[in-house]
Amino acid sequence: MRELVRGYALAIRDVLGEARVLGVVEEIRSVVELARATPVLAEAAEDRGIPATLRSQAVCDVLEGRISPAALRLIGFVVRSELPGVVIDGLEEATRVLHESFVIEGPADFATRSRVRGYAAGWIDSCSRGALTGLVSELTALLHLLEANSALERFLSGYSSTAEARTEVVEELFASRLSQELLHILRAAAGTSGVRSIRELVELLQLDAAKSLNLYVAEVITAKEPTTSQRERLLEFLATESARDVELDWRVDPAILGGLVALVGDRLYDASVATQLDRARRALVDQV
Repeated sequence: MRELVRGYALAIRDVLGEARVLGVVEEIRSVVELARATPVLAEAAEDRGIPATLRSQAVCDVLEGRISPAALRLIGFVVRSELPGVVIDGLEEATRVLHESFVIEGPADFATRSRVRGYAAGWIDSCSRGALTGLVSELTALLHLLEANSALERFLSGYSSTAEARTEVVEELFASRLSQELLHILRAAAGTSGVRSIRELVELLQLDAAKSLNLYVAEVITAKEPTTSQRERLLEFLATESARDVELDWRVDPAILGGLVALVGDRLYDASVATQLDRARRALVDQV
């Protein structure tokens, strides 16, 4: 089973709670039995010649209304994310994963970055649109905190710290400040084994959450704090240019002197005074 899928199943367990997850386990077992007895359904889930998203949609269309939304989300994710040829086995494995811990006990097992992203995806898919919009904003604020506090970032990244110590710090610092969704996700991120950049991981999760909203998080840099009117005008401009909803991640950096720099997806808008001066300097050098 892919670690991404394992993480997603673990999130479904935590979203539902122990009592309700037992029903999802039974539903998925029934679907596995149906797939093994129905070649057409198994082929729809496993066919290598069909794109994963289409296979997932086809299976979900057949099952919609027959099983709970949580079981349907999990099955759709397994079909979409697992390798063709082992999807049905992956669904069967998911019923066992729903009873596991995030970090599985064993000499060779550990929580990977992929497991964290899958775990976050399970929470993201379980959120309402309003809650998910708030989650994107929380992740943005958390990124700013980690960038401003290098000691905290290094500690939560695993430098000279154990997973137990990191999760304890997450509880102490954030239990009363973050939504339950992000608190669960951050616990998982801090609980990974080995050293990895917590900031880079949070940034990936921010992008994953924004993508599920069809939302761009625009990174904007200005020389000084903008006014409300300036924010609104830029937000309207970037949303029109990108043809998507946009959330502004605004930072102040006096080094750009004036103007602004905005990164929206893979498009860079650089209207900073520093860049304009550099272009002018290069033009003068070329003329000499």
